[in-house]
Amino acid sequence: MSVADYCSKIKRLADMLRDVGSPLTDQEMVICLLSGLSDKLAHCAPTISASKPPMRFSEARSFLQQEEVWIADCAQKATSTALLSVSQNNSAPSAAPSSGSSTPPTTGSSSERPRKRKKQPRRSGDNSGG
Repeated sequence: MSVADYCSKIKRLADMLRDVGSPLTDQEMVICLLSGLSDKLAHCAPTISASKPPMRFSEARSFLQQEEVWIADCAQKATSTALLSVSQNNSAPSAAPSSGSSTPPTTGSSSERPRKRKKQPRRSGDNSGG
C-alpha cells in the first residue's frame, strides 16, 4: 500500500471517530501512522517522532511520500545500472575462448615477435674474445 493510500485510510478512520464524538489529535494520528509503517519506511519513524516541534500529520505524510519516491528512484537507478552492466558485459568481446575448450592460449604464436635477450655483462676473467 502506498503512503498516500495508507494516510487516506487513517484520515477516514479519524474522521469517523470524530463523527461519533471521539476525535483524534494530530499527534495521535501521527502515532497511528508510525505504528503501521512498512519495513521499507520504518527507518523514518525516529526522525518523525523526534522532530521538534512535533510533526503534524500532514507534514509526516509529506515526509514519508518524499521518502517513498526517493526509495523508488534508487531502486529504478539500481535496476538500470544492473541492466546496463549486464548489457555491456554481453556485448564486450570476451578474453576467454568461446568454444569451451580448456586449453590455455599459447604464448609463442607466429604473430608475436620473439623476445630479445638481454646482453650479459662480460666477466672480467673471460678471454674467449681473443
